[in-house]
Amino acid sequence: LAGERLDEGFLSASENVITLPREARRVVLSEPTQNWAPPVLSQLEDPLRLPAGWDGHRARQLKLETVLYAVRLLTAVCKPNTPAPSVVPTVSGGLQFEWHLQSIDLEIVVFAPTKVEFYARDGKSELERELSVDFRPLLPWIDRLS
Repeated sequence: LAGERLDEGFLSASENVITLPREARRVVLSEPTQNWAPPVLSQLEDPLRLPAGWDGHRARQLKLETVLYAVRLLTAVCKPNTPAPSVVPTVSGGLQFEWHLQSIDLEIVVFAPTKVEFYARDGKSELERELSVDFRPLLPWIDRLS
């Protein structure tokens, strides 16, 4: 996704997202100029292939629209030099992005489009919030990672 960093609300990057049929199971970025983008895309390949019940129990299958929203969120809040997070599927059918760098723990969980939570901690403070479309509370934490 070629896009601009979020500074006032959620950036719509729909003109840079190619929505594919569910069967395609691919996320396409045009000109990924962000350092974090190639590693994140690589890490998304396996979670996109997981079937329902992938955990041996009742884990939900990851929806393509959740992945697209999650990538748009990262495009909106990350700087070009932001390190790539680890990408982990959740049993609820969402995605979790994790950074554990420079004494900072930052986790963003995208359960579904507009249903996001984040947790951030350093040696001095701790913050946990639910977010929908205003991701400004993430920016200071992302800035500290970059």
